[in-house]
Amino acid sequence: MKRYLRGVIIILAVVLLAGVAYSADKPAEKVFDQKIPEEWGTLKAVAQFPNLDLGYLYFEDSKGTIRRVAFDQGSNTLYGAVLVINRSK
Repeated sequence: MKRYLRGVIIILAVVLLAGVAYSADKPAEKVFDQKIPEEWGTLKAVAQFPNLDLGYLYFEDSKGTIRRVAFDQGSNTLYGAVLVINRSK
C-alpha cells in the first residue's frame, strides 16, 4: 500500500509540475479566514510529508483548474499562498 501511495504522489507531483510549466497567467489567490472557497471544487488529493506536520491539499473545479494549498496539521492552519494550475486551451 505504501508503494502504491508513493507512486500516486509522485505521478501527481509530475503532473502538477508539468501544469505549472505550461499554464497560462495564474491569478493570485490566497486563503482567507482559514476557509476553502466553494469555487475551488472538490478535494482530489492529500499529500503529507513523512515526519512533518506539513502537507498539501489539492482541489479541482469544474473547469479542471487545480489548486494546491499547504496546511500545517500540528497547528491546524492553512497557509495563504495558493498554487493555481490552469488547463491549457
